[in-house]
Amino acid sequence: TTLDWMVVLMAFGKQTRENVASQDARKALDRVPASDGLTHVMLFRSFGQAFHGSVGGADTKYNDQVNQVLVELQQAGLAILNVQTVPVPNQGVMGGDRYDTLITYR
Repeated sequence: TTLDWMVVLMAFGKQTRENVASQDARKALDRVPASDGLTHVMLFRSFGQAFHGSVGGADTKYNDQVNQVLVELQQAGLAILNVQTVPVPNQGVMGGDRYDTLITYR
């Protein structure tokens, strides 16, 4: 049915987003200093989904991406100290929001 295909496409989309975020995080980690006890920052820019499905709903596309970046940083032995996000509306394809996320880590 149509609903079954939508569920499959959504699951595929989530896996794709996580894979892309994981690859991006690993590229960024190549430039991150080894854990040295000092505080560092990383600006992570991503685009959210164009329509959330409901007013006030979570932006699952953005959540998947930034969570994967945080996981990769932590798996590299870095401690996340703070995460700040600034939404920039209507910057993506079909009106999706852009998010600038500043990750402070040690």
